Amino acid sequence: MAGGGDGRVRVSDRVVATHDGDRIVVVNLDTSDLIALDGTARYLWEAIGAREGGATVDDLVAAVTADFGVEPGEALADVEAFLAALAQAGLTVSAG
Repeated sequence: MAGGGDGRVRVSDRVVATHDGDRIVVVNLDTSDLIALDGTARYLWEAIGAREGGATVDDLVAAVTADFGVEPGEALADVEAFLAALAQAGLTVSAG
């Protein structure tokens, strides 16, 4: 799972983010890469940042399932893929 440790991930200290209309633009300060997040990606990004001590896959799957009416298996696959992409881009780190 992306993040390792106890499974909690948090936003990296080397990232800044700003709202731009209905999306969030995230900048990796080490690489200067910009990533725009909207829809469910924005929702998950905000959910990760809102949880003190980081968020777990289970936290995020439960939130997506409840708020978007997605089946747990589909939510799990989507959340894991999203977290892996964030980690690969250096936007999240282990909080464990």
